[in-house]
Parts: sequence; structure tokens; C-alpha cells
Amino acid sequence: SSDLDQVEVSPHAWGSNAPALGVRVASQFGRSFVRATIASGIRAIDHEDPRYFYSHKTNPWDRTKYAIVHTFEVRNDNGSMMPAYSRFLGDFGMPFLAQTWRPNGINAPDALRSAGIGLGMGIGMNIAQEFWPDVKHALHLGPGAAALVSPGTIH
Repeated sequence: SSDLDQVEVSPHAWGSNAPALGVRVASQFGRSFVRATIASGIRAIDHEDPRYFYSHKTNPWDRTKYAIVHTFEVRNDNGSMMPAYSRFLGDFGMPFLAQTWRPNGINAPDALRSAGIGLGMGIGMNIAQEFWPDVKHALHLGPGAAALVSPGTIH
């Protein structure tokens, strides 16, 4: 994140003052924008449905496996399953593109690490979406709490 990069002064060439924090925040925004743009473009081409569909399974391990698998596999417009190309291209393409505006240039290990973090975040978000109704029920949260997780989740 931009705050952690500011504390670590990374990249060093951007400095450690207030304008440097602004550059890091803009860089982080750019990374998010590039990832979302790549993913949206791919979805428009191959008709992926980006929403999460609950498993309706009862075993917690089966639900967790379902959430993990559906990070890499999504529905298309006709409801059949397909690889989540938008996730792969967004998570792996963004780090390489974003490094073009960083002073150190392209570094494949850093880009691959960033892609792995993106995939891990996707897995974590799917697991959160799968179990959020249970958490919401256990905490006696009202209908407004559903907005804490993606509004594109299908029951």
C-alpha cells in the first residue's frame, strides 16, 4: 500500500516528503485502475459474469473449496463455467504495466509477487462472501450489513 511504501521509502527515488506520498497514492490508484480496466475489458470480450454465486453447501470445508475454485472459474452469460481469464490477466498484467511508471523499471519477481497477492486477495474475498451470511446471522446484523460484501453476490 502507499502508506507502507511511504514508511519504507519505496521506491527511494520518490523521496519521503508529503509530495512523495501523493505520488505513491496516485500510483496505487493507477494500479487499481489498470487492474479493473483490464478485467472489465476481458469480461466484455468473453462474457464472464463477475458476481459471486453462493455454494448452498452445508459443510464448511466444501464451502471453502467452492470459494477457492470459484476464484479461478466463473460463470459466463449462459451460466456455464469457464476460466476466470479476467482475474488472471488483471492480476498478472497490472503489476507489469504498473512498473512502467516506477523509477526502478520492470522487475519480474516483484510483478509475480504482486500477482500472487492479488490472487490471494481474490480467494480471501470469495471465502468472505461465502461465509458472510453466516457471520451476519451470528452477529444479528440487519439487512444494511449486506453491503459490507460485494453487492454482486448471488444467493
